[in-house]
Amino acid sequence: MHQINCGAPETIRLGCRPFLPYTWDGERHVPAGETFELWPDLKSLPGMLWADTKSMFTLQNAFVLGAAAGAAVWIRDDLDQQVRNETAEHPLRWGQGSVVLRQFGEYTVQVPALVGVYAVGLWTQDPTLHEFSLTTISAYTISAVTTVTIKAITNTQRPSTEFQNGQYGFPSFHTSSTFAIAACIDEFYGWQVGVPAYVMAGLVGWSRIDQREHDLSDVLFGAVLGIVVGKTVSAAHFDRIADMKITPYYDWQNQATGVAFEKRF
Repeated sequence: MHQINCGAPETIRLGCRPFLPYTWDGERHVPAGETFELWPDLKSLPGMLWADTKSMFTLQNAFVLGAAAGAAVWIRDDLDQQVRNETAEHPLRWGQGSVVLRQFGEYTVQVPALVGVYAVGLWTQDPTLHEFSLTTISAYTISAVTTVTIKAITNTQRPSTEFQNGQYGFPSFHTSSTFAIAACIDEFYGWQVGVPAYVMAGLVGWSRIDQREHDLSDVLFGAVLGIVVGKTVSAAHFDRIADMKITPYYDWQNQATGVAFEKRF
């Protein structure tokens, strides 16, 4: 892993992957100087979300999500009732552990965590962390809106009535949001960090079944949805900076040498 200083607005800093300091204008990058700041990021947020949302509409995503929806229907007609019977007979197999795991999927925990990561990225001026935080916030938002929309349309019944009166079960918000975050972690930092993130997301999904707040089909589709959103949004961010020129770099002021990735507009 390498990191270099920017010598010009067009120069991409290199962290775990190459990134360019930019504001958003639809699908187009606009050079914005060498530092990351809150106000430019806030102004660019709507454009970033719109561009990332449009990137979701691909044949590949339609196929994967369609297959996942078909599998969910099949599971709902067969396995869901078996799982319901099992959890009714043996509730909270993991006891308090399921209650704790559930918290990692709560938006009241996830949103402050994402904001905190973004704040650290601003404080340290770390280009990889800054780009990761923006990407994850975008993926989380798209996943959340998609999940809530599907819930409103399908309005399926949960295994018990203790949560939201037993309504709006499909898909699991906790699962989709946690898997979206895990997918972004995997794309930015590799499998060494991605695998533990996926394991944690899976445990969050399991806790929803163990607490009888979701069916198996709710959790499985939520996992697929989260992964698709996280990977698609990450790929969209990487693709927008793919047209690069590699040149030698030397910073006379700081006496630093390296390789610069440049993108012209």
